[in-house]
Formats: sequence, structure tokens, C-alpha cells
Amino acid sequence: MNDKDKPDRLTQETGHALYNIFSTIRANAELVIEDNNPDAKSLQRLQRVMQACRRGEELVRRARDSSSLHPVSLETAAGTIRQGGKVLVVDDEQAIADLISRYLGKAGVTAIPFSDSREALQRFLQQPGEFSLVITDYDMPDLNGIEFAALLYRKAPGLPVILISGDGGDLSRVQIAESGIISIMDKPIERETLLDVVCNLLPEQCQL
Repeated sequence: MNDKDKPDRLTQETGHALYNIFSTIRANAELVIEDNNPDAKSLQRLQRVMQACRRGEELVRRARDSSSLHPVSLETAAGTIRQGGKVLVVDDEQAIADLISRYLGKAGVTAIPFSDSREALQRFLQQPGEFSLVITDYDMPDLNGIEFAALLYRKAPGLPVILISGDGGDLSRVQIAESGIISIMDKPIERETLLDVVCNLLPEQCQL
């Protein structure tokens, strides 16, 4: 095979898009099963779709060969978080933001999704006390997750932020600490993992 015939290495942008595609399909299949109680044949088909998406997610992970960030401990933050507020969810893929918000809603947590980080920032600045938690994607246009979190931190230093990342890059713990980030979760996001983290932080609001 000539060099020109060889496939290019998966770029960060393409990998990010593929993650979102596989995750959206899989998550919607899960919600269809949950909401519609399909018959055995339909259930089997949906499970095959979910299995194929998981394989795709794993292939993307291997192809990107990205280094994962280690989660930051939640132990000191969980007991100091203000309860009763909403969760601000930001992802440049609207479908992902909506799915995360739906996951939280089914657990009794009110979430407001945004696909534009600038719009999310403006919404937050209108009434910072409305929110108890922020969940944001890392790889976004205009403001990435770290930049977005840092701007929130200036206005509300005690506001906890969960960063979702398919590619953690070379973020330092100083950057993380100065942005109010208390947890970093790898993509693709599993509903159970997400709810475990959120309910640990907002135990008074979760209804699992």
C-alpha cells in the first residue's frame, strides 16, 4: 500500500465527532428501551445497535491513543456544595447536552442544556445563584471547557464543575484547580457513572 493510500491518523476533531455520534445513538437506544418497553424482537435489535456503538467507541478510543486524566477527588467538595440549585450542562453537540440533561431529569435533578458556551456563560451571569453544579465538555469551539470553567470561577469560586473529556490533552492540576473543576469524566459518558458522581454531589436532589 502506498503512503497516499493509507488512511490518515484519526484527528482530534474527527475523533470528537465520532465519539458524539456513537454516544448519541447508544444513549437514545437505551432511552427507547426504557420509555417504550419494546417486544423481544425489537429489544434484541436495539441491543445490537448499542453493542455496535460500544465497539465503535472503543475503536475511536484506541485510534486516538489519547492519555486520560485522572479524576479529581470529590471527598472535600461534596459536603460544601449548595443543594437545591439547577445543573448547567454545556456541550457543543446539542444532542449530547440534551441527553445528559434527560439523564439528570430522570433522577430528579433539574438541568438546563446549552450547545454554545458563550450563551451558557451569559445565562449563568444573569443569575449565578440559580446553579449548584456545572457539567461541561472540554473540546468546544470558541470557549473550551477549561476557559469556560475559569470564567465561571471568577464569578462564583465555590461553584463545582465536572469536565467531560474525550481527550484530556496536557491539562495541569493547576489549571484544573483554578477553574473550579472537581471531577473529570472520560467520554463516552455512561449514565450510571454520571449519576453516581452527580448524586454524590447533590444527594438532596437525586431520586434514584
